[in-house]
Amino acid sequence: IVHPAHRGRGVGRVLLGEALDFCKKCGYLTVFLWTLSHLDTACRLYKSAGFALTEQKTHVLWGKLLTEERYELRLQAVF
Repeated sequence: IVHPAHRGRGVGRVLLGEALDFCKKCGYLTVFLWTLSHLDTACRLYKSAGFALTEQKTHVLWGKLLTEERYELRLQAVF
């Protein structure tokens, strides 16, 4: 989560890029992450980076009914 004072400046995109570069250097084939469906900006960011929504789970979290979403990205082809 990016501090509200720094949102809209591309900080999240830079952080995601750094994380994906690290994963690629480590040789990971795929990466995944979980977020909440109502976090629209995060969901758009992940989709724009090539992540695909692969799973959803709706249940009570922190006293609210929320939907968690799993996003996955293939980094390298499997041969």
